[in-house]
Amino acid sequence: MKATAFLIIVVMSEAVSLNKGRGRPKEIAYGSKVDYGIMKRSYPFMARLIMDGGERCGGAVIADRFLATARHCLERCECFNATKPSTDWTGCRGCIVKLRELNDIYPDHETIHSIKTIHLPRDSGDPYTTHGKTDFAILELLQSVNNCEEPNRDCWPISPVRLVDRDTFISPLQEVRTLGWGAHEESVSGSEQSDFLAQLDVTVNTSVKLFYNLETNVGANDADPCEGDSGGPLLMRGEDRSWRLVATLLGGGFKCGAWAEAPSADKTSDWNKVSVHIPWITSIIGGISFLSNPGSTCMLFSIKRFAPHRDCPYV
Repeated sequence: MKATAFLIIVVMSEAVSLNKGRGRPKEIAYGSKVDYGIMKRSYPFMARLIMDGGERCGGAVIADRFLATARHCLERCECFNATKPSTDWTGCRGCIVKLRELNDIYPDHETIHSIKTIHLPRDSGDPYTTHGKTDFAILELLQSVNNCEEPNRDCWPISPVRLVDRDTFISPLQEVRTLGWGAHEESVSGSEQSDFLAQLDVTVNTSVKLFYNLETNVGANDADPCEGDSGGPLLMRGEDRSWRLVATLLGGGFKCGAWAEAPSADKTSDWNKVSVHIPWITSIIGGISFLSNPGSTCMLFSIKRFAPHRDCPYV
């Protein structure tokens, strides 16, 4: 009897270790919680978008005042205008960006940033309803990501994520990483989202099937991004081991959460490729953007690499 009990414990222990994140609820579906210290060091560019006071999405800082995200996230704000996208958003008080976020539910470490306007590329639209459209979008802040107005906050320096090169080929089964505060495997509704940032490693299914889109495979135990993760980054390691932004989340994939009526037959998630938009992104952010962290690092962000500015030390 004791031997049987021991065997059961061993088998259950192995099952939990193989089920990616199954022992860690309240995160991306079967992802793992990101320690705040790790976020500061590895993912300082990670952003949480609040649209119309409640709808939530992800994003990534790509330059001093610019973030990459998804168009369908921005459509939820009353300031969104598909005909004239680059209109003034400063009057939309319910649409904001949160950076340096620890707990998405309670005010703590986060800094709040106002949106100046948005930018949509050519062929912008819904890829699910119209063939040949892209859901990629850029959000422009009113002030620098390193301008913190909230009192009693640790305004630690944010550096942007580097973009993948325009000619980068991403092969099938390439391991990539995503981040987000979205709904999790035990959520009873899409609005029940994670308190803390979570990460998940998945593999690429194809990057060449569609011009504007990339697909990733749903992971073990249907591990996948979930509602609230839209617009969030898909990351790949560069040769120097630093992160490159490959895409932003469009949708698709496993119907995660306890509220899902039935598991989806779709075993791939859809992403907005960054590489095809590099020339347009360059035209929006000027190719390079001076990033000054008060009292610390002075940096110049380039589309291809970090480069020293003539007035700054090498970094």
